Amino acid sequence: MIKQICILTKSYKHGGYCVAGIDISTKEWIRLVNSDDPKTDEIRKEQMYLNGKTIDCLDVVEYDFIKNISNSCQTENWLLNTSVKPKYIRTISIEELTKIIKLEKDKFFIFDKAGFLSANEISNIKRSLYIFHVQNLKIDASTYESYGEIRFRYKCSFDYNNNQYDNISLTDPIYRDLSQNGINISNALVIASLPCIPYTDNLYYKFVAKIIPIDPEIFAKNEGFIKIRKEGFFYSVSGNDALLLNKYFGYKLYGQDIIKTGFPVKGGDAIFSQIDKLSINYEVYKTNGIPVISKRFDDNNYEVIDNLTYIPNTRSPKYEYFNIKRSELLKNLANGTNPITGEISNFIDSKTRLALLDIAKIIERREKSDNGFKVKISDFEE
Repeated sequence: MIKQICILTKSYKHGGYCVAGIDISTKEWIRLVNSDDPKTDEIRKEQMYLNGKTIDCLDVVEYDFIKNISNSCQTENWLLNTSVKPKYIRTISIEELTKIIKLEKDKFFIFDKAGFLSANEISNIKRSLYIFHVQNLKIDASTYESYGEIRFRYKCSFDYNNNQYDNISLTDPIYRDLSQNGINISNALVIASLPCIPYTDNLYYKFVAKIIPIDPEIFAKNEGFIKIRKEGFFYSVSGNDALLLNKYFGYKLYGQDIIKTGFPVKGGDAIFSQIDKLSINYEVYKTNGIPVISKRFDDNNYEVIDNLTYIPNTRSPKYEYFNIKRSELLKNLANGTNPITGEISNFIDSKTRLALLDIAKIIERREKSDNGFKVKISDFEE
């Protein structure tokens, strides 16, 4: 099975490397392994050379795989077909990387605030590779004596989601150097990993396999925006990424360049109060002091929905009437179908479906016997 992998980790393991990356086509994590035995599955050093060139992080390489061989939490393991020579495709920039990856949005750095997981906890983990955007990353490189030998210890600390993490093991070869001691990186992407077998104390320690220093502005370059405005009795949605939110809640009145989704103000409160139950990740984001929804890259993660700026209507309003209750519309959307446009949505997962049904139930109590609703469509027409 041929896959093109953007290499993101090349960390030390058993005298070789633990190598993992993102499948360019599916955006799924792939860990390259040579066997199904975690004690001998490392990638040999000579395998990280191709046509006289070292294979490094951010290189896109085409590999042939035999099969997936999940091992405990390491569900991303794929057995290499070593009889087929890999093919170097290209090297991507960090800016391009930000369009491929999907940053973690969990509250904690893998499951909880601890630096390790117990055997019971690891049994509930279904993956072992993660990518986080962290701040104030510091490296602690030191030596210690063990059985008469001088050994090296590399740890890192950082801030993630308002929590500080200390003494996280570091296996990135680039930063495993005593000269890196005390280095401080203000913003970085870190590739984190979990082992499939425990340490001697029967704990599974979280570790950082790769550090990629970044300028946080690279994220802003790839954002699209959606604005929600209060217009008379209705909320409207506009913006270059409005179509996705439209698939969740609304309907297309005209075109895809200008999309308006009308929410009655009365029902809008329910939508805003329930939006956090959707599979839409969001944070407070402002442009010139105005809250907006912002979408990062291609992962359909939106941030903030909260702009209720009133825009006076100076023209005679035009309305389009729909003979369907809003609650019924949301129920249809929960099943992936927009009854007004006939669109089929492929964004409705089980979590989103339950949230939509929850919102529909709240709105249904307010609708009483009213049937149908109308939406003002004139404000964006020139």
